[in-house]
Amino acid sequence: MSSEQTIIPYFKKDSVIILLMAALIAVNQFAVTLYLPATPAISRGLSAHPAVVQMSLAVFLFSMGTSQLIYGPLSDYYGRRRVLFVGLILLVMSSLAVMLSQDITQLILARFLQGLGAGAGPVISRAILRDHFQGKHLGSAISLLMMAASVTAAISPFLGGHLQMWFGWRACFAFMALYAVSILGAYYVYLPETNVRIGKVAFSLRNTLHDYADLLKSRIVFSYLLCIILSFAGIIIYQSVAPFILQDQLGLTAGAYGTIIIIPSVMTFMAGFISSRLSAHMRRDHLMLLGTVFMLAGGGALVLGYYLGFFNVTTVVLGICLAIFGRAFVFANAGASLLQPYPDMAGTVGALTGFFQMAGSALISALLNILNWRSMPTLGVTYLALATMIIVITFFVITSKRRKEGQVVTV
Repeated sequence: MSSEQTIIPYFKKDSVIILLMAALIAVNQFAVTLYLPATPAISRGLSAHPAVVQMSLAVFLFSMGTSQLIYGPLSDYYGRRRVLFVGLILLVMSSLAVMLSQDITQLILARFLQGLGAGAGPVISRAILRDHFQGKHLGSAISLLMMAASVTAAISPFLGGHLQMWFGWRACFAFMALYAVSILGAYYVYLPETNVRIGKVAFSLRNTLHDYADLLKSRIVFSYLLCIILSFAGIIIYQSVAPFILQDQLGLTAGAYGTIIIIPSVMTFMAGFISSRLSAHMRRDHLMLLGTVFMLAGGGALVLGYYLGFFNVTTVVLGICLAIFGRAFVFANAGASLLQPYPDMAGTVGALTGFFQMAGSALISALLNILNWRSMPTLGVTYLALATMIIVITFFVITSKRRKEGQVVTV
């Protein structure tokens, strides 16, 4: 009997699933954020313009999102384990390639390949959660996973900043490769196969494209996808812009930046905890609207703080914390609302979610990079715009559900 068949009983405790998926999400957190405190050093070391170095993040996010369109359906047909292992192996090899890059062109190309490997993590983790959890428990599980991810998000910049100070920016990517190798080994031994539908239907590219088309025809599905893009962009933009505001403009060292940026990650942890508790009592759409209130407050604090003469570390971090706290509510509940209705297509739905999340955020990040928006007030305006769009979309979803069902429907 295969390991995929025999190890399933280990999944009796929900906490084991969350722990395993938290370790998987940590891989992607490191790939996205570990090197960000070192971006000014990369710019100097490779003699590249800061805007070009920032573009490496957009390239990574785009390839990561695109690859999920492949990983998701494949995991539905061939199993979560096998597909995940392919992605992790590619991630290890590409991380070493980034570490050995000699110019910015090589680095960006290697980051593109790294994104292709990293794409397996988010889509497989979402699919495994959907394999195991149902109803409101799914929303709580995603919120708890987000809490765990926030711990990694707190550690990652701190670790990256100090690796840069002690060993140089290449050490960040060496660490990514080592961590991915350790996770690959642990999952080979302990990760069960949760997809009980393996082999029931042969993989077909035509059927996969048809599934994607059917999902996108739903206005509600598309609306939730837009909310995921906008909420995820909220954290990617801050991670991309904050090093330049806090280090280049306010004079923090890479190590100090890595330490102080733990605070927004703590806010994400708190938001995940609160959202998981409130999801048992409030509709997910209403929790999303609650999140936008904090996003508006954060954006307003950044804009007003700057023009009232409070351009300092405290005001910048306060505004970011409020906005990050709010976007966590939106992200968790929009994601749960997407996955819940499609138990037989968890991988496909997760892949579509991941693609829109990463590709959309990459485009927004690239646009702000082109506009050269790397200041406190422009970051605030961005959060105000993101929150406003999420509010409009969420009210559209609520109205559509009322028209469709004839009453307010609890998602």
